[in-house]
Amino acid sequence: MKIFRRLGIIFLFSMGCMMFVIAYDNYQRNEAFIRSEKIKTNATIKVDKQGVKTYHFKENAYGVSCEESDLQAGDQVTIYYQKDKTYMVSLSPTRYYTKKEMVAPIFSGIFLVGFTLLGIGSEKVLRKGE
Repeated sequence: MKIFRRLGIIFLFSMGCMMFVIAYDNYQRNEAFIRSEKIKTNATIKVDKQGVKTYHFKENAYGVSCEESDLQAGDQVTIYYQKDKTYMVSLSPTRYYTKKEMVAPIFSGIFLVGFTLLGIGSEKVLRKGE
């Protein structure tokens, strides 16, 4: 039983550390988008049979996933995309990720690492009680 507890602690600590890596990667992508040359164009929102919303514009024939929940099929929106990466689309020229997408991995990492350290501490206290 101890081995499963220790493996769980290692797993949670690893996931917590990965959340900080994800937060840093999001930051890097956001900064790259801000510094890059962007093209402004109009896009149409299309919804497929499964309910997935996508931006459709002439430079990207496949469409790009649209996470804005208030947009409906057929809506026209102005988008900005990187000149060399037409799959990096944003409604704003000054950000690619939202603040929530930038901060959430940091808080998740803090929680997971803290939970792991709490688990290690409680394991030591339980051992002293035995």
